Amino acid sequence: MKPYDGLKVLIVDDERDYCEATGKMLQLHGFEVYKAYGAAEAFHQLENVVPQLILLDVMMPEIDGLTILQQLAPKPKWLGTRIVMVSAKVAPEDRSAAWMSGADAYLGKPFTSDELLSAIDHALAIEASDIASDGVHSGSPSPLPG
Repeated sequence: MKPYDGLKVLIVDDERDYCEATGKMLQLHGFEVYKAYGAAEAFHQLENVVPQLILLDVMMPEIDGLTILQQLAPKPKWLGTRIVMVSAKVAPEDRSAAWMSGADAYLGKPFTSDELLSAIDHALAIEASDIASDGVHSGSPSPLPG
């Protein structure tokens, strides 16, 4: 049995090669992988599946990842879904904007398999008790290196 057997993950990124490579890497670790190449496709996927984890790119053409995150965060259906923001933008203000929008982890591109799994472990370790009743994190997660 693989450590992440059956965990559903949605990868949202407009870069198809990134989605494919990351998806294959996660499948090797047992994840059930879904992919969306933009916001519209992500919302369509989310009508049909409730993933435990979303890897969400910050910079996308039609709607950026932070806007998607802000739309998902207040909805009870997504309260248990963990969000890892993924971006080439790694400045402190970019990370802060993600935390303030409700991200559970932030991972800078490019990353290694170990860094990805570390960010996923960090996000999945956040317990429901760490989330206030209004759906907002009661505390700020600690930033990951990178």
